Amino acid sequence: MNAILKAHSSAWLDSRTYRLAWLMGPLAVAMFIFGSGFWITPGNNLRVLPVPLSYTDEEWEKINAGLKANDPATLQQLRSAADDNDLRALNYFGLLYDPTAARLGGVSPNFDVALTYYEKAAALGSVSALMNAGTMLSISGKSGEACSYFKKAFEADASRGEAMAEAGFCMATEKDVVAAEKAKGIELMESAGAAGTVRAYGLLGAMYMFQTPPNVKQAISNFEKAVAGNIEDYGYSHNKLGSIYFLGAPGVPQNYKKAIDHFQKGYQQGSGQSAAELSFVYSRGTYGVPVDNKKAFEYASFAAKAGDLIGHYNLYIFYLNGRGVQKNYNKAVNHLLNAIALGSKDALESVKKSTYPVEFIRALQLRLEKAVLFTGAINGQGSDQLIQSLESLLDSKKGFE
Repeated sequence: MNAILKAHSSAWLDSRTYRLAWLMGPLAVAMFIFGSGFWITPGNNLRVLPVPLSYTDEEWEKINAGLKANDPATLQQLRSAADDNDLRALNYFGLLYDPTAARLGGVSPNFDVALTYYEKAAALGSVSALMNAGTMLSISGKSGEACSYFKKAFEADASRGEAMAEAGFCMATEKDVVAAEKAKGIELMESAGAAGTVRAYGLLGAMYMFQTPPNVKQAISNFEKAVAGNIEDYGYSHNKLGSIYFLGAPGVPQNYKKAIDHFQKGYQQGSGQSAAELSFVYSRGTYGVPVDNKKAFEYASFAAKAGDLIGHYNLYIFYLNGRGVQKNYNKAVNHLLNAIALGSKDALESVKKSTYPVEFIRALQLRLEKAVLFTGAINGQGSDQLIQSLESLLDSKKGFE
């Protein structure tokens, strides 16, 4: 077995701190940097449209069908309506351009254009446009701006559950928040949850895990309410419950069976993180399930497609060693580079510390040369220049195929 996988497996089994950093670290960092809703954005079915002004629901069904078929005439009809300040058309065009939403029409995603349409719709009274703008900003890492839109949505319609929950989360988690404001935020999320907005419980769970120290029992309570209500959060709540039970915490003993069950449900809802954890579990065979390299590879592939850096890291290991799949150095290199580009310092350190076959190093040099990141000799030998090229790639978000 490759030395990297041995080191990872040993550290995972021997060090609770290593496991905690591996599973919970990304949550804390992401919540700190990106703030409201980054990890638990609602499904696109919640990205709603306002009540139409000039079109009936039946007419909008025809427009939807035309957009799904990429019909240029339908797109032009919708654009003309937006130019005439039709409220629903403006918001719809925002969704079409929104890079974080499911698009139906033949336009290229454009963050700035989407925000312009959302703001025009919001100026005409669309609370949905405020929510959609906030969600897009939140997913894109602009937490401060996102909270501004969520709060405006709540001010415009205090009875709207999603707006109440998002505004409450912002109040409770903003930097240097005072106790009274935090309490008000928690109250808003709890009220939204009690009124039927299941997402509020996922937000509460995230908030309690975000605290220092985390309030794990409160987090579990709220995440369990979220999953009991069939929350559509791309498996976030199930994944967090799985992580908690996998690691254990004060008053919460490790329970691998529960953890794997939640990871499985999170994966079924689309969680790349859950898929990455299942990949590790099935590659080890020490957590109540047998070793199954084929399953481990499939879960890692799903995680990588979802943009999960651990999924890419695992695929790099699998292709490098031929575990669960035929050995392929070119594919191993691509997944290694994707993991580093997504911010995996572990992947970068593995290159610095490990000994590789000449063919792998040659494939790495060629791929970096193609990406105009390496100008050295293609000789299959490691070098300081090669390491520097990889260091320049760290957290660049560049993609490799």
